[in-house]
Amino acid sequence: MALKRSLENQKPVRVLRSSTGQSKWAPFKGLRYDGLYQVVRSTEPKNDKGGKYEQFVLERVEGQADINRLRPSAAEIRDFDKIERGWK
Repeated sequence: MALKRSLENQKPVRVLRSSTGQSKWAPFKGLRYDGLYQVVRSTEPKNDKGGKYEQFVLERVEGQADINRLRPSAAEIRDFDKIERGWK
């Protein structure tokens, strides 16, 4: 719903990438903030079984610092591990 609303009002969305995703852009571990993106259009392709789904096309807003693909750092990975263990 937020992506639909952004497409209508042309306000950018913040993108967080998770290591659990299938994207080649996903971080090694945890989450990474990748900046502001503009939703430029949506399509309704069909899956292998013929069912429709909504797909959005996002473009990164210009003027932002480059995405630091080296993140998370070793220290951040240690913090993620601590969180997973309940800060023990």
